[in-house]
Amino acid sequence: TDCVEVCPVNCFYELGNQLVIHPEDCVDCTACVTVCPVEAIFTDAAVPAEFEADTEFNAVEARRAKEAGEKPIVKMKEALPTAARRKAELGY
Repeated sequence: TDCVEVCPVNCFYELGNQLVIHPEDCVDCTACVTVCPVEAIFTDAAVPAEFEADTEFNAVEARRAKEAGEKPIVKMKEALPTAARRKAELGY
């Protein structure tokens, strides 16, 4: 969750064990892109083809969270206990 503290517009919402970005609230400043330790955030123009389908899920879930009255996540949290292993699996 390194990304949430650098976001100037608080557009990240938490879904259990992942974050989603509200597409209308995001101002494409790219501050989050550079701090993501696993390179999981992309600008709209740079989304790799294998993740294109995920953009719709992200948008739907972020809108759902905001419309349900959930507050955006704005403070960094401890990494999940499985984070170190997952980062190693991904080569980070």
